[in-house]
Amino acid sequence: MSHFWIPCFVSVALAQASPAPNEPATHGYLGVVVPRHSADLAPSAPATVRDVRVRVGDAVVPGQLLAVLESPELDQEIARARAELWASRADSTRAAAELAQASAIFERREKASDVFTKEEMEDFATRKASAAAGLESAQARIAERTATLKVLQERRRSLTVRAPFAGQVTACLGSQGEFLAAGRPVVRIATTGDLWVRFAVPAAERDGLEVGRRIAVTLDGAAALLDGAIQHISPEVDAATGMIFTEASLVADGRLTFAAGTTVRVTLQPR
Repeated sequence: MSHFWIPCFVSVALAQASPAPNEPATHGYLGVVVPRHSADLAPSAPATVRDVRVRVGDAVVPGQLLAVLESPELDQEIARARAELWASRADSTRAAAELAQASAIFERREKASDVFTKEEMEDFATRKASAAAGLESAQARIAERTATLKVLQERRRSLTVRAPFAGQVTACLGSQGEFLAAGRPVVRIATTGDLWVRFAVPAAERDGLEVGRRIAVTLDGAAALLDGAIQHISPEVDAATGMIFTEASLVADGRLTFAAGTTVRVTLQPR
């Protein structure tokens, strides 16, 4: 997990005294169970939803087709870009032929330079240089239009929405016939069975945090349900709340099912 999530629950302070330095908190901290990975899958171009192939709760595998969108405007842009690329390639072929002709003429004149004036030889050299510049310009246009076409094709591929990893559909955010702006998610998926907990610790209790320290996760009023270990600790105190945001992985227990979004209490285990 590459960033720290700022939970909305941090304003709910637990009204108990802080433990002594380096001692585990006995009252625990409020936390939220989250999936290890989640993704909002969205088109990178404005498009209309043609079909959604999954429903909330469906299990998915990597590469599975989830939704199909369409954009006639994008298809027209791609067709125009292809035509411009073909035209550029034709220009390049023509420029290469002109350069070959100019080079051949210059070489022949150069071998008989004694019958041509200095100005005439300079003119032949200029024609050759101009033809070379024309070819270079044509090749640059090919590179530019190839890059443009590649970007458009990538956008087109984003209209075929596939699962990037194995998981479960947690939300279908677009419906058939609906127009979606670029970047607006159509499906959300998350991993299952690889859960983490995110929680916040008061700055005064920072000494009790260390990567690898064991934790116990419970529901209020219940016995310990899952064990885990701290994996990430924010290096700074959040100015708005005075809290340090922390993430821990949970040890799977086949007898238990934990839904992402469950509010839990996190207790640091003795060292």
